[in-house]
Amino acid sequence: WSIPLRPQETGLYAIPGFDVLIDGVARRTNELSLNVVRDLKGEELGYLEVRTSTPKVVVGQPFTIEVLFGFDLAITGTTDYANLSLAWWGSLPGLLENAAPPPDPARARVQVVVNDREMAEVEQLPNRSLRGREFLQLRLVRSFTPTREGRIELPTSHFEFGRTVQSQDFFRTRREKGETYFVRAAEVALAVIPLPEEGRPLDFSGAIGRIAARADATPRDVDAGDSIKFKVEWTGAGNLEFFAAPDPARLDAFREFRVYGKSEERSLDRRVVTYDLSPVSSGVKEIPALPLSVFDPESGRYGVVATEPLPVRVRALEGASGLAVDEQERFRSDILDVEPGFG
Repeated sequence: WSIPLRPQETGLYAIPGFDVLIDGVARRTNELSLNVVRDLKGEELGYLEVRTSTPKVVVGQPFTIEVLFGFDLAITGTTDYANLSLAWWGSLPGLLENAAPPPDPARARVQVVVNDREMAEVEQLPNRSLRGREFLQLRLVRSFTPTREGRIELPTSHFEFGRTVQSQDFFRTRREKGETYFVRAAEVALAVIPLPEEGRPLDFSGAIGRIAARADATPRDVDAGDSIKFKVEWTGAGNLEFFAAPDPARLDAFREFRVYGKSEERSLDRRVVTYDLSPVSSGVKEIPALPLSVFDPESGRYGVVATEPLPVRVRALEGASGLAVDEQERFRSDILDVEPGFG
């Protein structure tokens, strides 16, 4: 049996023996001593930083874990092996992993090994000046949303880098680790707290973060009963994929409109909802502001983010004061592309 060990601290350790049963007879392996010292050369030639986007989040608030690492450009020509040892990788309870942000097409992507067993794509950033020298800089980013309160702990992480050597036996040629170096990053902790009850509005949408809203409408010069595509976009640092979008049909400000459905686009940093609205009379002069109730973790308060009202011109139907019920079928084909109802 080969059992890999990864010491977390320097010092002299005893690896105790353990019992095995051989032909019904108990045997015990011998105790081993292990002296763990700092890899001074590795800490000089490389670096590793693990950090979270914030030290404290509320349940439902997305955050990122960023791993920055690299090595001295002077050894680039002889370095062909990199392994991130991340004890927390794939084992963080109470977190929902979000879709990774889209890569920057202007930056190179490279593959590194994680925990000696899987490959991960990382981003190459501009070189970094450190300790008076230039270092290659790589970045690994993961986004998570906490589903329960508690404490998230990221144990000590390690970065192993160096070169491989080629070896050959009777049957095959293989590559193995040659001279390697190690550098580590201290453990990191993150507190997850519950959403406060005080001040929470009855119509709270579940939106959390610093969120901005903007809106547009097409067309804006219509007859009563015509379809208007009312497009609302929310952006910023928040749980844009998960909050409940406002339903204009339930808002008194939209009583002069019929709402026939919506379509949505969701991503980590952008949420777009297109509503299909229909003004019922020529008395409509604008599409009202659409409010969204939001909790701001930085201020610790609930608030409202709203779009600006949009002016429209609505012409009365000839011989009618508004939209008759039997005329609704005229524009139903206009809304076949939207999703009925609200989730």
